Amino acid sequence: MNVRQEEKDEDMIRSFQYMGCAALLIGILMTTGCSVLKPGADVSKTDTKSNTPVIVSVAQNIPNPFKTSTTIGLELDRAGDVSVEVFTVTGKKIDTLVEGYMEAGSQSVVWDATGFPAGVYFYTVQSIGFTKTMKMTHVQ
Repeated sequence: MNVRQEEKDEDMIRSFQYMGCAALLIGILMTTGCSVLKPGADVSKTDTKSNTPVIVSVAQNIPNPFKTSTTIGLELDRAGDVSVEVFTVTGKKIDTLVEGYMEAGSQSVVWDATGFPAGVYFYTVQSIGFTKTMKMTHVQ
């Protein structure tokens, strides 16, 4: 076997290894129900009951930084259970803004930080197959 043939064989082996990894990844995505449905979506997952995607987009809170209150924007493709919680930088949960059913479409949640010290906080939005945490800054 000449050197050129060996290079071709090695290229073919690498191609098969790549295809095997891609097939494995596709298999994992299919068994977990994950799929990519549209650019810019944070996370998507197929609900096995209704076979419809659950996609939630979370906007950065406005204003940020803020003095007394701030608004967090959410986009739900369909109605469902959602939770929005606020945490300190040490991970201590200090407030629950939403915990329950929300309608599909654009939603907003307001956090009134009166009584909380100035500093950096994090809010976590959760729904079926989705979790996103973002940073916000409370100033005096």
